[in-house]
Amino acid sequence: MEMNQDFDYAGMSPEKISSMWYQIYKQYDYDWWYEIQPSDVVLDIGTGNGMFAKKALDAGAGKVYMVEPNRRILRAAIHNVSDHLIDIPPYSRVYPICATMGKDIDSSSMYQNPTYKAEPEPQVLNLQELITGFEIPIIDYLRVDTWGAEYNILSKEMLWLFTSHVKFTAVRITLGQRYNSHKVFERWRDSFLSEVKEKLLFKDERMLEWLWDDDWKDKVPHTFMMYIKNW
Repeated sequence: MEMNQDFDYAGMSPEKISSMWYQIYKQYDYDWWYEIQPSDVVLDIGTGNGMFAKKALDAGAGKVYMVEPNRRILRAAIHNVSDHLIDIPPYSRVYPICATMGKDIDSSSMYQNPTYKAEPEPQVLNLQELITGFEIPIIDYLRVDTWGAEYNILSKEMLWLFTSHVKFTAVRITLGQRYNSHKVFERWRDSFLSEVKEKLLFKDERMLEWLWDDDWKDKVPHTFMMYIKNW
């Protein structure tokens, strides 16, 4: 997909738009290990303006659940995938969900950045509540891009998902977006990542060692992609 005037970028800065487009369509951050297959069920948490959701639908995804806490930005995402919403009876392929994922939301930069501030405040769900509420039996592809809230979403309590419900997960990890972020990351690493360590994938294989080194803060980049493969 080329950037075009018909796409609603939801008022994002040119720098942010260019970065998102580059990550999705040039670096292939979300296609590096697994590409969306026809009929896949996709859960897109932090869908933003729907750039990735549109790509998934264009690839033939059977269902895409777009989760975004900002109603204005979610409306833009709905506009951008509208071709997949019309004239496709009897079942929709797109499910827009206005919600914040994870219970501890105060420290998420999403609520400190005016671009992403959501008014009125959305409902707050965890993964289990979302899966139960929308009756999602299996997730083929889980994408999480939430500016530091990933630590709340992929919690120790949700570990059961990664053995029974989720085939593949692509997560953008962002450090420095919340108070005491390095300590928060270490707690999350030791409680969640340690339990799925054998399923983790990184473009740079050294990351698997660096994350557990004593001097990890000097080696690990500010933001990076992490993948969880469940097969």
